[in-house]
Amino acid sequence: MPPSSHALAAARLCLDFVRLEARHAGLNARLDAVRAHSPLESTAQALDQALAHVSPHEHVRVLAALAGPVRPLHQLFGPEDEALRAPVVDRFLQEAEVRLRVHAGPVLAFEPGPEIGVSAGADALPSGAAALPARIHAWMGGGLALLLASGDADRLRRCASRRCRQPFLDSSRGRRQRFCRPACANTAALARQRAR
Repeated sequence: MPPSSHALAAARLCLDFVRLEARHAGLNARLDAVRAHSPLESTAQALDQALAHVSPHEHVRVLAALAGPVRPLHQLFGPEDEALRAPVVDRFLQEAEVRLRVHAGPVLAFEPGPEIGVSAGADALPSGAAALPARIHAWMGGGLALLLASGDADRLRRCASRRCRQPFLDSSRGRRQRFCRPACANTAALARQRAR
């Protein structure tokens, strides 16, 4: 059974966050990744509305809240053993304070914990901007949990090229993709040819 579109979109968002973390990208790059992978058109509008009146100081706080729990997710890419991936997602769900709730049907709901996005004091973020990281983490965490539960976590890989080792999502039908992009595959094939 192919993974759900939610699980794949969450895995792609996780991949983008891991790559952006390696490049020390800013909030706008991360939010562009959310816009690109979210299945809901209303997400882009909600992001723009929430950040419309955010000061530069608050902008930095939103970035820190968004990036914090995501940092260890690079460990999802590469290990062959499923048992090594589950604790990473569990830790992400705990740090992001995401609760998974099963409804009376086969649908899961992903909700941030009650204290996420709520801060008291004069320097509290606006409710819209404060809620962004929690909502994004809840959506991404739920999708990653679905990906693990569906047995498709082996699609989260690292490039087989010794020089590259970039994380990627194997989207091939037969799950045989070994390289992150054709250039890495061509370089490896050329090296094998020269070795003969």
